[in-house]
Amino acid sequence: MPPPPKPPKAGPLGSLLAAAGLIVGLGLALAQEGEPVALELVLALDSSSSVSAEEFDLQRRGIALAFRDPAVRKAIADLGEPGLAVAVLQWSGGRMQRLAVEWTRITGAAGGQDIDRLAAAVASSARLLTGGTSLGGAVRTALAEIEANRFEGRRKVIDVSGDGFTGLSPRRERDRAVERGVTINGLAILNEKPELGLYYAAHLIGGPGAFVLTAGSYEDFAEAMRDKLLQEISGFTVATTPPSAALSDAR
Repeated sequence: MPPPPKPPKAGPLGSLLAAAGLIVGLGLALAQEGEPVALELVLALDSSSSVSAEEFDLQRRGIALAFRDPAVRKAIADLGEPGLAVAVLQWSGGRMQRLAVEWTRITGAAGGQDIDRLAAAVASSARLLTGGTSLGGAVRTALAEIEANRFEGRRKVIDVSGDGFTGLSPRRERDRAVERGVTINGLAILNEKPELGLYYAAHLIGGPGAFVLTAGSYEDFAEAMRDKLLQEISGFTVATTPPSAALSDAR
């Protein structure tokens, strides 16, 4: 039996098309993988009608102070070159959620200038909405932001801060996020609902290493956020520590 015919060699055009296909395929793979970071972090701030202008400002300034804290800056620098990607989301009722600070990659390099720029952007961000209180909506939108951004984190965290809850439990959205490999942590502000930390623990948080921290009032928010960022950035549970000089001097 004669041997089967050899396939024809690709001519110059065929080789060019094959190479182009390989380049396109590699490009799509890179686009799907995203820019690698150690952590993708959404900071979701309560902008509902239960939060006064002064209380909202304490949240906004509290995040800025927390990022400027020396211990937090060191934790960011310890992540090395990949760093982390951060976005700030304001949330209210139903589908009333908006990004106040777009996704930003920070590493702590060059003396932490990128951290200072992020802190300044948070501190100067405007209040974009007000209305009801939908924890589920906050989680749903934060998850969509994680899945749509240009980064790919080894860890993915949604950090929800707030002083209340109404309507449907956020457990369905929580479970959906956890199935996608996202951890949800909570910072419960207890000025109106002393039991809010228990509600967050039962209905909101989920995923590997999930935890709840509490702040007795909005005046305690900056200290609690500092402790929360330390745990989220390092990936380890740390003991609560006294306020840093940066936080104490700002009060």
